[in-house]
Amino acid sequence: MPEVMTVVDLLPSPLYVQECPFHDKVKSLFLAEIEQQDGEIIKNPRSHSLTHIDHYSVVQDDRFSRFRTWVENCAEDFMSNVMGYYLPETMQVTDSWINICNEGGYQSPHFHSNSVISALYYVNFDPEKHSHTYFGRPRLGMSYPQYNALQIPYHKETRYNQFDCVTGAEGRLFLWESHMIHGFKVNNHPNRITVAMNLMPTVISNGDYGWRVQLLEQNEREEHVSAWRQGQLWDLPNLLPKDQEGGTVGE
Repeated sequence: MPEVMTVVDLLPSPLYVQECPFHDKVKSLFLAEIEQQDGEIIKNPRSHSLTHIDHYSVVQDDRFSRFRTWVENCAEDFMSNVMGYYLPETMQVTDSWINICNEGGYQSPHFHSNSVISALYYVNFDPEKHSHTYFGRPRLGMSYPQYNALQIPYHKETRYNQFDCVTGAEGRLFLWESHMIHGFKVNNHPNRITVAMNLMPTVISNGDYGWRVQLLEQNEREEHVSAWRQGQLWDLPNLLPKDQEGGTVGE
């Protein structure tokens, strides 16, 4: 292991947390709603100890208007002041449902489509006994988007809507997961020299199946590079004039 190293957090993901000042009233309303809708509770097909009341949007009822307004105000604060988005109006709850999880129940990793902000409110929860909500990024074979595929303009800069820059120095090595977007802005001083590298483990295996990575011979690499630069190989649509085609090399 290196004797000295630095780990820098990149691309932080904010989680907005707020306490409801009238929770006792809200809790009694939701518990009464669950009792009233008992015959409409649907079991989760993956976890039968997890059930849902989702045949209607519960917070749209007038009894929950104060709670709904509070949630929407929190969402507006999050979008505008934390994320820095431009909101010409406010946020609105578009759907809502009740989840009831008993012993042995669980919720598989998932995401919410057709939504910019998702919210979770704890109606009845004991942090010493109940399972905590987890968050993570897709791993291995998980096929989930890592962003909301909606375009909303920003109106101010915050740490959550800008690219994160890390200061370089001669002799310094950066390593990162290869899927991360990277680059640099306009360079205003001559002789900026870096060495870019890609790395792979020599063997990739999950215990059941895998393969061994074999390096290209020098003549094979030269052949591929030549074909790439001549435009015989490509990985993007044909967007450039013919005289500008060919492969590109990134940092």
